[in-house]
Amino acid sequence: MPTTTPNTILYKGRLSRRYEEARVKSDATIYPGMLIEPHTDGTMKPHATAGGVAVKRIAIEDGFGPGPTYGIGKKLTDPYLGSNNDLVRYIEADGGEMFYVILKDGEVATIASMLSSNGDGKFQVLSGSEVALFQAEEALSPSGTDLYILATAMS
Repeated sequence: MPTTTPNTILYKGRLSRRYEEARVKSDATIYPGMLIEPHTDGTMKPHATAGGVAVKRIAIEDGFGPGPTYGIGKKLTDPYLGSNNDLVRYIEADGGEMFYVILKDGEVATIASMLSSNGDGKFQVLSGSEVALFQAEEALSPSGTDLYILATAMS
């Protein structure tokens, strides 16, 4: 789970747009900022093909759900759990929209680095023939933990 957290996942884009919801796969854990995909049973799970093609579905925060330690609204660090039969909220990113996505520990991103799926819902810096899904808007080098990175969705 990232330790540096923004206040919201969608940074710049159609802020008033409708989000989608789906149940989380029973054995999955999804954090806001992860790339997700449907499972064969219609539930959602972290994107599982490293470097592969993906519809840019980004899990967003549940600002209206019951919080674990305070009233209404969960934090970005609160996961959606399949074991709780949670509904995950997500947005299909359009080209040019900016999101905070999870960059995996150990990656070295510079401004304009291309990001691809790491195969676990997180993102990695493109290193070869992977499919570029996002472009980094900031330089970041997580060490010891995953971090949120501001990135623009590719068209």
